[in-house]
Amino acid sequence: MRAIKLIVALVVLGAVALVGYAYLADMRPEQREITRPLDIPGQSAPPAPAPAPAPAQGAADGN
Repeated sequence: MRAIKLIVALVVLGAVALVGYAYLADMRPEQREITRPLDIPGQSAPPAPAPAPAPAQGAADGN
């Protein structure tokens, strides 16, 4: 009987610890923006974005 009480007490203590950890710990998900093109039937395609300009010649050598 004593062993059963000990096991029940440990299970309850573990459950309380898990709930406390879930509420108090920093468990926020990583947030990032995700963009995807969406094809809508009957709509014309949006214009493609302009390409990024090429870096200037000689900019890499620091002059």
